[in-house]
Amino acid sequence: MKRPEQKLLDVLKDYEFTIAFAESMTCGMAAMRMGNVSGTSEVFEGCIVCYDSKVKTRLLKIPPGMIEKYSAESQQVTDSLAKNLSRVIKSEVSVAITGLAAPGGSESKQKPIGTVFISVFVNGKMYRERKKFNGSPLTIKEKACSLLFSFTMKILKKSRGKNIS
Repeated sequence: MKRPEQKLLDVLKDYEFTIAFAESMTCGMAAMRMGNVSGTSEVFEGCIVCYDSKVKTRLLKIPPGMIEKYSAESQQVTDSLAKNLSRVIKSEVSVAITGLAAPGGSESKQKPIGTVFISVFVNGKMYRERKKFNGSPLTIKEKACSLLFSFTMKILKKSRGKNIS
């Protein structure tokens, strides 16, 4: 059975699309997993690991006020990361991920540990996913990466009107 990153790679190749990631909570894990798939160089443009908010504000131009208002781990910031990534790394698909894998961030009753935000920016449109996972920080990050790959593939299939398995 193909891993989710292989399935996404196959769709990207079929559509002749390239992809880039802005990763916060996953610290480059999605890029590493994508990079371990044969043929990745045909579609993968790169990744910015923006774990610290200073990288989000300086490199990806997220307004500090947005981070203060919503937190670094929010759908609003994740959307902005994906959109601004498309200006920094020119690719057809820009994907951002933030979230809370361990205590010490902006966790709350409404946003507990394990909450993950994914934003996919493609064809000028933003697609969002929010999910909560249980487990160790490593388990949460691994599940978040798998969700990133499967959600992005779902969005690409939907936006292109194709059914690729």
